[in-house]
This record gives sequence, C-alpha cells and structure tokens, in this order.
Amino acid sequence: MRDRSIVRLLALPAALVVAALATRLSVAEVYRVPSRSMEPALAPGDQVVVTRLRGALPRRGDVVVFEDGEERAWIKRVIGLPGDSVVVEGAHVSVNGATLAEPWAGEASADARATHIVPAGHYFVMGDNRANSADSRSWGFVARESIVGRARLICWSRADHGAIRWERLLSSVE
Repeated sequence: MRDRSIVRLLALPAALVVAALATRLSVAEVYRVPSRSMEPALAPGDQVVVTRLRGALPRRGDVVVFEDGEERAWIKRVIGLPGDSVVVEGAHVSVNGATLAEPWAGEASADARATHIVPAGHYFVMGDNRANSADSRSWGFVARESIVGRARLICWSRADHGAIRWERLLSSVE
C-alpha cells in the first residue's frame, strides 16, 4: 500500500512536467526581449508569450519570433510577405507601391533608398526602432520555416535596473 502512495505522489508532478513540455513544444513559449530594437512596442526585459503558427502564415504587421541558424531567437515585425516589393528610404516604407502606415514605428533611420523583392517562402522583417535594429535591411529575408510564432502578450517585464514594470504586464503585443 505504501508503494502505491509514493507512486501516486510522484505521478502528479511527473504528469505536470510532461504536460508543460508538451504545451511548450506545441502551443506557446515565452521569449525574453533582449534589445531596444522593438521599442516602443516591446522593451528590453519584456517576456512575451509566443504562440506557434501551426500552419497559419504570418501577416503584415505581426510581431514574430524566429531563430537564426545559430539557435538565437530574434523578435521583429513582418513588413513584407512573399512576392512583395518593399522600398525603404529613411523613415518611409512602401510595400507594392503603397506607403505603409506604421503606427508602431519608433525612431527612424537614415537609410538610403533600397528595394527588396521578397522571395517565395520568405518574409521581410524590421524592428520598430528603425535606428537601432539589425533586421532584413542588413541580413536579408527570413525563411517561413525559421519563424517560431507570433508574439501575443507581455507576461513579465523588468527594467535594466531590476524594477518590475507593472504597467506593461499582461499587455497585448500590437
């Protein structure tokens, strides 16, 4: 009888660990924002819940997390979809000839005019803080299979000096 009690006692935590791992691998995961490249939408120290795409395709304006070939995670906003023509010139971005309305964009950069044709199966991504972002302007397009999912919610936020940013908790990622 005592052996059954021990098995039951250990079975519940083990089941919870398995359920948590299954959820993390199939539904959602939490990522930490490491830099200022997504300000003002996301700040360094924000932790965001990222839902897996599971067959869905990213849309223009989505904030996505993707991994590079070196197992680093990046978080950027989708600007160009497969087949799009993206023109970046200073603070102005146009997609397929139409100026992109970007209420999320922060400080602009002084980019020279550049045209990018997004290949099939790839996306053009940029940080919201254009003057402080390494993104598709410098290292090219992001393959669809590299995209982990969409950032949905700020679940935790801590400033560089350690203070919790209460006003950011449970904010949706826009």
